[in-house]
Amino acid sequence: MTFSHRLSDSASLELMTPECTPDIYDLTRTNHSRLREWAAWAQDDPTFEWATAYVHGRVEAYFQGNAVPCVVYESGKAVGCIELRIDQDRAIGDIGYWLDAAAEGRGLVTRACRAMIEHGKSLDLQRFELRIATENERSSAVAERLGFELEGVLKQTTPVQGRRLDTGLYALLVGDETSEPVAQVEAAPAA
Repeated sequence: MTFSHRLSDSASLELMTPECTPDIYDLTRTNHSRLREWAAWAQDDPTFEWATAYVHGRVEAYFQGNAVPCVVYESGKAVGCIELRIDQDRAIGDIGYWLDAAAEGRGLVTRACRAMIEHGKSLDLQRFELRIATENERSSAVAERLGFELEGVLKQTTPVQGRRLDTGLYALLVGDETSEPVAQVEAAPAA
């Protein structure tokens, strides 16, 4: 089980494995109050058991060909997660991500998304989607930098902290993406 992508001299994406569980737990716990603002899955306090089940589910999805879950590392430290969720029947990839507060603002998410788009294209995906809370200006800016277009707003889709957020549906069709270079991806098919 391998997937590796260099984002910069000090940053990379690595396929999520069970060995990542302590990192995922620590990151989620550290960033819990921020994640609760945007993510329905982050409403309850994180536990190590939750992190174990989460990682197990993501690894299983990878082996089923339904996802490419990765951890973002910078200087050898886990600083976030990104995942390409794959709808094989419709050739669509949905990208979700989050980053440690201290790692924001350096282009890691933009580069990680580009890497996922390139990998998705190698899997013959034809459309990529980002679903972003309309109030999340930082993520909306990422979508725009990548050349995604806002196709519409899905009303009250995400329950967080006793309210429901609207979600912007951004899409990028293969052939429409921005043409910035992407670092080398090393990937092997799932065993």
